[in-house]
Amino acid sequence: QDFIWIEMQHAPLTWRETQQLIKVVAEAGCIPFVRVPSANVGAIQKATDAGALGIIIPMVETVQEARNAVMFAKFPIGHRDNPNTKPWGHRSSGGGQAGSLWGGGYSTNANNNIFILIQIESPAGVGQIDNILEEVEGIDGVMVASNDFGAHGGDRDGDESYNAREKLVREAVLKRGKILAGPSSWQTRPGYKMFQGTRS
Repeated sequence: QDFIWIEMQHAPLTWRETQQLIKVVAEAGCIPFVRVPSANVGAIQKATDAGALGIIIPMVETVQEARNAVMFAKFPIGHRDNPNTKPWGHRSSGGGQAGSLWGGGYSTNANNNIFILIQIESPAGVGQIDNILEEVEGIDGVMVASNDFGAHGGDRDGDESYNAREKLVREAVLKRGKILAGPSSWQTRPGYKMFQGTRS
């Protein structure tokens, strides 16, 4: 199924505009993803309350940033007799339009349905990818953000150093059975299953 990526990291969207875009995407039968500016509780909570089913975290370089992505997107245990799916997080029950978009059972099913995608864009992130995936339960996918991946490393796709870093990320992700994401131009590369399309 197609997902639509709503850009908040670089775009001047307000949260009200983002909420409206999520509604339009959902009503069109697509899955709304939001790339939040950073792995902080305010951004992730607003995106999930507005109904985002995918949370994209840019520039992940530490275990704590990855842990925050899961912690703020996932609900806690809920009720011990009918617990939410693990991993449990610290998301609070704030309402928003998520329940009206996704139905009455939203709160008990949200932990099953919110996809956490982290972006690895720098050598520091590459150096931490094994630790991140070993220590943080609930990361669903990892994207090699190809342009910044090169800009932060001082090289470009095709250079030996770039390809070596990409291989480290790719092997770490596939070894753990996670979804490997990249730009649409990488659709023929082995292992990649999720792609960021071009702007329209």
